[in-house]
Amino acid sequence: MRLLAIDPGTKTMGYCAMEIDEDKMDIEITYAECHNAEKMLHRFPTIVTEYDELTARLHAHRKNLHRLIRIIKPDLIVAESPFFNPKRPTSAEPLARLKQVLMDVAVTSGLEIEWIAPQQMKRAVGAKVKDSSKDNVREAIEELISQGILHFSPECDQQYLDDVVEHVVDAIGVGYTYAIRECLND
Repeated sequence: MRLLAIDPGTKTMGYCAMEIDEDKMDIEITYAECHNAEKMLHRFPTIVTEYDELTARLHAHRKNLHRLIRIIKPDLIVAESPFFNPKRPTSAEPLARLKQVLMDVAVTSGLEIEWIAPQQMKRAVGAKVKDSSKDNVREAIEELISQGILHFSPECDQQYLDDVVEHVVDAIGVGYTYAIRECLND
């Protein structure tokens, strides 16, 4: 099974493609990328002028996700569920719009999208759930790689976890969570 795992954010989005071989119990990272939509605003000046920067960033994410689906040809999209932070109440509407963009792209591409809660991902990779930091997730995934549970494909541009940013690390965690839950534990 080939899946595209996503750590969604309105400014930056982490992506990871994985090949999961259920017979061999193998999870291979074949592609990793972080897309920064803010760097793409210059390509959509009309959207920025007529609407706003958020709409332009979401449009950039939509176009990039369609591009990745054409290249990767996943069987499924798996994404971390956007979570509402009560300390940042203004983030609710942008996150809802972002989730809608992801769902729209999945539907128009004929793909199913599965949502993974952040806490579920942290538990699955072995990171702290409470009082966790991005480093906890990175360290837990590094341990999975050192144990040979996860590995980078020789064709992947990145070969080490240090080669990717935190958003890609989270996408790897999301993909791994889905793999062990749905594919490798049957």
